[in-house]
Amino acid sequence: MQEGANETVINAAYASHIQEIEFLEQKPSYDLYLKQYGLKAKQMTKSRYGFILKNSSVNATQDYVGLKQPMLLLLWDKDLNVDIDNTKSVVEKLVDEQHNIQITIINNATHGMLDAKHFNQQ
Repeated sequence: MQEGANETVINAAYASHIQEIEFLEQKPSYDLYLKQYGLKAKQMTKSRYGFILKNSSVNATQDYVGLKQPMLLLLWDKDLNVDIDNTKSVVEKLVDEQHNIQITIINNATHGMLDAKHFNQQ
């Protein structure tokens, strides 16, 4: 979507996004994905599609409970894939009494740890 898009364009993009999420929640085969979205310029490879299906509904919250070893959690302030405020809040609550975590937010970085100025097309 283009920067400065009007409300109609934004609403259409949002509706398309919601439709795609609902489609993926059904865990369709890659062939069905190609039938539905194959004409898009940025279609996923089969391996990427499998990764998305596998990880889209994962909740790692319980993985933090009871950690004994020190942990460094790096978050990227321009991450379009992760809500860093929510992640930070959830992790802080889970490890509040453990005092073995350091949370650092990296400025101007994307989900892929790249400079957001040049690489924020996630």
